[in-house]
Amino acid sequence: MPGWGGTRRLPRRIGAARARRWIYLGEPVPAREAERIGLVDRVVPREELLAAALALGGELARQPPIALAAAKYAVLEALDPGIDTGLRYELDLWARLFGTPDQKAGMRAFLEKRPFTSQDRAGFAEGSRGFPWATARPAHRAPRRSGRGKRADARVGTDTPRWLSW
Repeated sequence: MPGWGGTRRLPRRIGAARARRWIYLGEPVPAREAERIGLVDRVVPREELLAAALALGGELARQPPIALAAAKYAVLEALDPGIDTGLRYELDLWARLFGTPDQKAGMRAFLEKRPFTSQDRAGFAEGSRGFPWATARPAHRAPRRSGRGKRADARVGTDTPRWLSW
């Protein structure tokens, strides 16, 4: 399972069908395909990668840090104002999955540079105990009450804007 917002952001960027395929199967995304669909803004040849990354990093480093953080926050909020709840949910699932028999076997297969196979699988019943998909509603959602609309995402109260704490 992807972490770092992959399950929330990828479907919004490339569409649900393509995102499902890449998320469910763990297929690598070819660089030119990622550029074509707007997942990345630029692809460079391998021998130019370090120079291009350092150049971009230098450009970003010359920007005012607080303004850059605020701009990053504004872009993320514009993409999905309710993403905080989804990211918390994804992080919770990702943390729960880490250390399961399937995760350990998958990591071992990855490090051995071989595909994860059915022989590596621990079994759904054993590997899914305590996960929210075994219950009627995901843990991050409150039960719906008749006559009310969707519940707004809860925001943690703080005097410091979230983007300043990055």
